[in-house]
Amino acid sequence: MADEEQEDLDNEVVFELNPNRIGQDDIINFHSVQGIKLYKTATKPFEDKFDMTAVNLKAHLEDHSLRAWEFNWNESLFDIPIEDFEELDEAPATANLCEEFGRINWTRCQLHAVTYVNTETRTAQLNEMLYLLCMNSLTLEAKKQIMLKKDKFTVEGVLVGAMLLMLIIETSNLASNATIRNVRETLTGLDLIMATNGSDILKFNAKVDDLLNTLASHGQTTEDLFIHLCKGYKAASDKKFVKWITDKEDKYDEGETIEPDALMILAANKFKLAKDRNTWCQPDEQDAKIIALSAQIEKLQSNRKKGQSGTSSNSTSGASGASARQIKWQERPKDRVAPTDGKLTKTGPKGKELKWCAKHNYWCGHFEDTCAGVGVDGKATPPKAATAPSSNESKTLKLAAAYAAIQDAAEDSE
Repeated sequence: MADEEQEDLDNEVVFELNPNRIGQDDIINFHSVQGIKLYKTATKPFEDKFDMTAVNLKAHLEDHSLRAWEFNWNESLFDIPIEDFEELDEAPATANLCEEFGRINWTRCQLHAVTYVNTETRTAQLNEMLYLLCMNSLTLEAKKQIMLKKDKFTVEGVLVGAMLLMLIIETSNLASNATIRNVRETLTGLDLIMATNGSDILKFNAKVDDLLNTLASHGQTTEDLFIHLCKGYKAASDKKFVKWITDKEDKYDEGETIEPDALMILAANKFKLAKDRNTWCQPDEQDAKIIALSAQIEKLQSNRKKGQSGTSSNSTSGASGASARQIKWQERPKDRVAPTDGKLTKTGPKGKELKWCAKHNYWCGHFEDTCAGVGVDGKATPPKAATAPSSNESKTLKLAAAYAAIQDAAEDSE
């Protein structure tokens, strides 16, 4: 009975989420089937080999992070101490090579490697596997670049995987002060990012996240993200969305706390809802009227040109066709009998409704308050306002001018 109890103790189940974490301090037996299988799996190249370009570095480091988590490499290889021991019983602060490489310098990485190279420990075995993984996951051209600097990842005659990865990162031009400066400059010009992404809020947010992740990897943050986000969002083409952002900005200025992360989530949801309703970047009511009226004007003008193209002018005065049409329009018979009964509308020939315009001093297709001034005192364009109109006033004037032009063009076509 005692032998059975001892056997149960020897086979006691230890809970772990990953089999590679069991006996993590023990030396791996590479003479065993399990040890050989672990070695082959750990050093298997990533599916996407890295070409040493900055644009693909993030994805490459994600692959390394996943492999490090799977085989429990973080604590022993990737978590690099970035300060000295202050007390014997207190561990120094560390930075993860894949996530915070900007906080790690070559000296710290080398000092960490010295603790395990040329030792008979599991960490030394893991280092060998990490080195092979790094080399096997590079393209041929990338390997050529790396092998020219072999001395940078060699410590006491041993090739160090973590230092090789550090060199890969540095060569990809992300671990530099210039990168931080470029990221900060890009954040101040998020309106340009919005323009290049076609007012797609989801793509815009993804770009902002990439910039923030780059800063975080260097141990940096930004204090003005809310201001930068508002500047970017207000460059979107959707007027309702821009007004919504402006309202958020006003509330922020009045003291309301709005976290940048929360603003990005709200903006994304508003964008997705507008896309689902097919209302994103749609013209408002006044813009739609202007577009419709402009289309009508173009159609009427096209019809008038077609009608006039059948007749040729024998004029030798040198006036252009446009000038001739202007003279014809000005000399056209007009009903200049002002209303005496106070009524500003009447039925004209062919049953058409006519309106009295005091500016033109004759019955036409518009009232005085919507008159654009075309043809008044010989002017070919409406008189300019003394001061610049507001956005709404400008739209109203455009509508009035377009409507008047349609009426006049319709009269000419008759």
